[in-house]
Amino acid sequence: MRNYFLLLALPFFIFGCWKPDSEFNLKKHEYAQGEALIYENLSQNDKNSKWEILNENDVVVQSFEGANPNIVTGITLPDGVYTIKLTSYRNKEKRGSIIEKQFLLKSFKHSLRINNNNSSSKKEKDFAIYVDNQLIGQSNTSGAFAADIPEGLRIVKLVSPSQTKVESYNMNKTINITFNKKY
Repeated sequence: MRNYFLLLALPFFIFGCWKPDSEFNLKKHEYAQGEALIYENLSQNDKNSKWEILNENDVVVQSFEGANPNIVTGITLPDGVYTIKLTSYRNKEKRGSIIEKQFLLKSFKHSLRINNNNSSSKKEKDFAIYVDNQLIGQSNTSGAFAADIPEGLRIVKLVSPSQTKVESYNMNKTINITFNKKY
């Protein structure tokens, strides 16, 4: 009888102590800001995953959850070497294993300027700026904003309490946008 008990208890012990193994492959080493990482998650028996992008100082700059999330790098992250860290969890409380891989962010950038050259009282002064659906900043107290944006076709959305403006721009040169109030 005791042998049967041990035989029945053995699977619970083995699977109770088992930790999932984290493993993934990055399909390339160099990416541009705003680009999705191309990867293959090879983790076995992974029920929960946490993905983190860390900068050169090991500070988490972005975080994602799930076995295969769409990991898009921040459009305003500076060029440099970054680390993608995968932590696999057996359940939400018990951490499994961790694996890290490095990749390079690098791209040509051009300036996006909003209301910088317009002293009109008609311009919006309080608005949020989104590029490719990523919040990249907030206007300053005079209603101006500037940032360096990677080259390519970008969707710029300006959102104020009273209106939203959405347009696409080819970021192959400095872009100046005027965002005026609607009356």
